[in-house]
Amino acid sequence: MKKVIIAVLSILLLEACSKNDSTLTLPNNNNNGTTPVGKIAPDGFGYQTTKQITVNVTLQSNIGGALPHIPVTLYALSNNDTTLRVAIAVTNAAGNIHYTATVPSNIDSFVVKSNCFSVLNNAKVYLVNKTINCVLGGTTGFSGNVVGTFHKKH
Repeated sequence: MKKVIIAVLSILLLEACSKNDSTLTLPNNNNNGTTPVGKIAPDGFGYQTTKQITVNVTLQSNIGGALPHIPVTLYALSNNDTTLRVAIAVTNAAGNIHYTATVPSNIDSFVVKSNCFSVLNNAKVYLVNKTINCVLGGTTGFSGNVVGTFHKKH
């Protein structure tokens, strides 16, 4: 009797482990509710852990004049921490900085730190279409992708 039970259970186990992908589907919000099981990632997913971003920063005096030759540091903001320095650049004669940088793909917030006491320091900025656009200073104080200032909580 034990041999019969073991034989039946073995057959059931082998049948349960057989693979038949042709009729199985998984829910997915990006493909009208279904994605074939053989597909392991949604369309457009590239397994990339980094991304290229464009950084445009302008420093202006309180009356809108250019602030040339001012060092500006860009930090990635993750878990209320700014230990990942993305880049350091110096403003040109027009007070502008323009460059591209590679950052971790999960980062979407940054801190712009300028060594100029007359503009917003530690400006918290966010990405829009993989681009940072911000003006620090000027008649409005700041503009672009700036959402305020960053203060590390202790």
